[in-house]
Amino acid sequence: MTTKPDFPKAELVEEAEPAERPTIAALFGQLVDDGRTFATAEVAYLKAQAGERASYALPGLAMIGVAVALSFGAIIAGLIGLMLWIATVTALGWAVLIVTVIAALLCFILIRLGTARLRGSLKSRDAR
Repeated sequence: MTTKPDFPKAELVEEAEPAERPTIAALFGQLVDDGRTFATAEVAYLKAQAGERASYALPGLAMIGVAVALSFGAIIAGLIGLMLWIATVTALGWAVLIVTVIAALLCFILIRLGTARLRGSLKSRDAR
């Protein structure tokens, strides 16, 4: 057989006199003040957290920007080198035209694929 646990008996709390108890308006005012204090503290915390993350991420973003600039330079140098290499077989004008058309076609295909992917991301997973 199981025995019932021995819980402590609840003590009767004497009710305070009506003059000692705060009014509903006072309690509501205190609730509003506490809510305002909490919201102010939360905003200050989130600002500090965002500032700390931004200061940590900023050098990384600068490095990515430099890498993008160097990548553009490498792509341009590669396209010029390809034009000069093709120019050994054809005239320089034809080499420029061939490389430009191929690069434009590649850009068009990438833009179409990218926009289709972005449009797909706006749909639900089942509708993709």
